[in-house]
Amino acid sequence: MGRGLKNAVIISHPGPLGISVAHGEFKLLPKPGAEGMYVVGYEDKSSNGSGLRAPGAEEKTKCEKGKVTEVLDGGSVVVPWKAGAKDKTPPTSAVVSYVR
Repeated sequence: MGRGLKNAVIISHPGPLGISVAHGEFKLLPKPGAEGMYVVGYEDKSSNGSGLRAPGAEEKTKCEKGKVTEVLDGGSVVVPWKAGAKDKTPPTSAVVSYVR
């Protein structure tokens, strides 16, 4: 996921700064205790960071760069975590919905 055209998820962010060409990556992770089931994980690969927001929450939690973290069903990935001083554009969110 990022602003680069080779990404599977392309972010078109109106601000001039903040979203990397390859900002982060979604990954399928085996669901513990449920053989054959998976959850969605997200790995931040950016210099401006990413955040995760739980479903229905207002607050976001910063992702640790290089660590894959589970994204809850209905949760969202928020990019960028921090914008440049000149960029007043609010972050962009990608909502993750599981299909059952």
